[in-house]
Amino acid sequence: MNDFSMFPLPFEGLELPRFLLTLDQTLAGMPGARVTFVELDALLADDPEIAGIEVTMHRSLVEACRAPGDPELPDDEEEFWSGELSLVSDADGTILRVDLERNVYVMPAVVRIVEDLLQRLGASSEEVDEDDCDDVDEDEFDNFDEYDLDDDDDDGLLDEDDEDGDDAEETEDGGVEEWDGAEAFEQLRGMAQNTFGEVNIEGEGSFVLQVSWEDPPMKKDVRVRSFVPVAAMGQGDQASWVALECPVCPMSKLSTQVAVGLNAELDFGLALDGDAYTMTQSFALRSLDGSFFVEMVIALAEQADMLNSAIEQGVLENA
Repeated sequence: MNDFSMFPLPFEGLELPRFLLTLDQTLAGMPGARVTFVELDALLADDPEIAGIEVTMHRSLVEACRAPGDPELPDDEEEFWSGELSLVSDADGTILRVDLERNVYVMPAVVRIVEDLLQRLGASSEEVDEDDCDDVDEDEFDNFDEYDLDDDDDDGLLDEDDEDGDDAEETEDGGVEEWDGAEAFEQLRGMAQNTFGEVNIEGEGSFVLQVSWEDPPMKKDVRVRSFVPVAAMGQGDQASWVALECPVCPMSKLSTQVAVGLNAELDFGLALDGDAYTMTQSFALRSLDGSFFVEMVIALAEQADMLNSAIEQGVLENA
């Protein structure tokens, strides 16, 4: 068995900042996972560029991704586990490398992350050069497929049917009142329409509202999207989540190096969604009351607008 799975990326060189910003967008849909460490190997002149990225994930996320036959986590008391991804760039191109032995206990979650990453990076590139795959042993992809999780395979994941028991609340008369995620999301839509005006319904579980200012006259769209993450933190009452997403600018207007640095200063995460920057924040739907929802929407729109204005005015150096 080979020790690595490797996937060619449509990158010119290492492009670590672009990779990290796209990874942030992937992890935004996986509560309980975050980047905790990035390391660049010391290089000699002829060595390939290598970056190691550590992703720390909550135990509940790892266990929810496990399928029958996957290794069990050995320590019941360990709350957080880490996986490792590597970017390797040389004259032949750039690859995403996954160490199968290093990630053995968290591999099902790593698979989810890599699948989403490859989809996002492919969507942001006009063309992937198939020649980049020539030097990759097909057997390495076969090793990775041992952990492949089909979209239709929801073993271990939280869905609406699984939540019913956990989300039941006892009423004053001793009866049981079910918490309805769809109804709660509809209440948010009503709150948005009453506060911001007409909303654009994009489909089930998604709508776009518009935050406007009179002085100076400005408008900013915010998408509100419900989703069930790969694994929700805690019990079933948190299985339904809401993402607030606000566009900032095209990737061409802000270098990825500057964008990564900004994330240390911004209140909301700046990520790459395809070839555009987006500010995003996710909340457990059950924890999101009306007033907090309105407060977060306005704060997100204001910060995205301020950042876009700074970019347009040249305040930020496009390194």
